Amino acid sequence: MHTRGLGVPKNVAKAKAWFKKAANAGDPRAKKTLANWRAVAPAPAQKK
Repeated sequence: MHTRGLGVPKNVAKAKAWFKKAANAGDPRAKKTLANWRAVAPAPAQKK
């Protein structure tokens, strides 16, 4: 719901937190969703 803003304001950070909780509890769809987000997310900037 937070991912798309269905019934609540869109908030990707909250959505990610809920997907992490579900993945840690063993939910395979949550694990796949997090893996997909990691695959398309830009790499964090590294400090020099």
